[in-house]
Amino acid sequence: MKQYLTILLVLGVLVVGMYVYKSFTNNDKSLENSKIQKEQEETDSVPIQRIDDEIKEKTLKTAEKFLEAYINYDSENPADYVDKMKPYVTEEFFIGHVQNPKREPLEVKTYRIGELHISVAESTEHVGVSLSDEITVFGEVHRLKTTTDNKEIEEYKEYWLVFDKYKNDYLIKGIDIQDGTGHEH
Repeated sequence: MKQYLTILLVLGVLVVGMYVYKSFTNNDKSLENSKIQKEQEETDSVPIQRIDDEIKEKTLKTAEKFLEAYINYDSENPADYVDKMKPYVTEEFFIGHVQNPKREPLEVKTYRIGELHISVAESTEHVGVSLSDEITVFGEVHRLKTTTDNKEIEEYKEYWLVFDKYKNDYLIKGIDIQDGTGHEH
């Protein structure tokens, strides 16, 4: 009979132990789920940051002026674009181009903008940035290339410009150039 009572006591302790364990683990899970749900609600309630129209307009004008300076090229003054783009870029971007200016093929005599379409990108997934203090501008450019043998060729390029807030302004801190078919340049 003692063995029977011992077995019942052990089983009782096991059952109570399992009940207590189950209660705590379910409680932990529900606490974890409520934390996740609360974080999700907080994230959902944060308003999506919209770019104010004045900033958007100013950024587009800056992008246009930058692209004109950056794209227009003359083989007689190949680094001339660096000084022309200075007012529109961050100091780091500028210094990078002073130290390592872009190189154009030897057969290119000039580049000039034929047609330019720019817009603030709706999504920043392309360059992996958030809209906190950064704005991405997408530019479609038809540029006219004149070769050293005076042939004129139209090319299509896509320019992704990343602006960053600097003091009270937005300046270009990065550029990604792709040809019109989406292939890296």
